[in-house]
Amino acid sequence: MSWEAWAPHLKQTQAGYEAASECGIYSLQGDPWYSSNEQLSAKTIKDLREMFSSTCDMSSVEFRETKYFKICVDENIARFKHVTKGGLVVGLGNECIIIAECDKPVIKQKRTSFKCMAFSPHIHSFMI
Repeated sequence: MSWEAWAPHLKQTQAGYEAASECGIYSLQGDPWYSSNEQLSAKTIKDLREMFSSTCDMSSVEFRETKYFKICVDENIARFKHVTKGGLVVGLGNECIIIAECDKPVIKQKRTSFKCMAFSPHIHSFMI
């Protein structure tokens, strides 16, 4: 199955509700595997990956000309919010990074299983 065929599923919760307005899957080097919008630069992917470093002290990230503020970062999920817009969720896998932009603030949503899966030897499902 192609990435384009997976696109509708990448934006849904396990209950089938749309959770993300945009999503993308990139290699850890920044190569695009799939994006529902414009491609991100390798620098943007690198900046997002650095959020998972234990020594990272960044409190915000610039994503598609919008500044998002860090809510929390754990082992493989980073959550960000915008002052007036929605949120941003970044999932770090063994072979890829998955990015979802949400219309609603991610801090106010219930912790929902977000069906963000990537083709690889290991299927990853991240929580928002």
